[in-house]
Amino acid sequence: MRLGALQLVCGRNLAASVIARAMTDTIDFVLIYLKKYPGM
Repeated sequence: MRLGALQLVCGRNLAASVIARAMTDTIDFVLIYLKKYPGM
């Protein structure tokens, strides 16, 4: 939902959504690796 809204705000620019998703996935991976992910 949020990534779709980001795409609309950025003028239907798919790259903005792809970059945002990649950043969140990378941060999640690092937090899981460091065992600092909330709820773990």
